[in-house]
Amino acid sequence: MFNVVEKILSTEPEIKLYNITITRGDTGVLEVIISDKLSGALYEMQTGDVLILTVKKNSITEDILIQKKSLDTTIRIESSDTKGKPYGKYVYDVQLNCANGIDVHTVIPKSEFIIAEEVTF
Repeated sequence: MFNVVEKILSTEPEIKLYNITITRGDTGVLEVIISDKLSGALYEMQTGDVLILTVKKNSITEDILIQKKSLDTTIRIESSDTKGKPYGKYVYDVQLNCANGIDVHTVIPKSEFIIAEEVTF
């Protein structure tokens, strides 16, 4: 039902298509702008809506590496979210859980999430 119209990240992490690369220990902001697939109208988050970004080693495991929840369209990745995590390629998606408790929409499908090597610890 929903599309991601635009994704904006601060200079770090970098986003290409839906893929994210973040240097381990850095912070980043993901701004998700959502539109209705049918009308094309921008979707405004309602009170009680929750955006959830989930990062895992693969889509099969239930083990969550990082999970961030937001009550608006801004998802902030803190330094502590990636600090000490193994470098490597992971997968992530972003899901919108609507306030009505019924509707759930994956607004960013399974994509690559890379924790890149850092030099300055």
